[in-house]
Amino acid sequence: MEGVAERMNRTIVEKM
Repeated sequence: MEGVAERMNRTIVEKM
């Protein structure tokens, strides 16, 4: 489940 958290974090950084 670490991959999911990393993808979500990347999406948030890109939205910022």
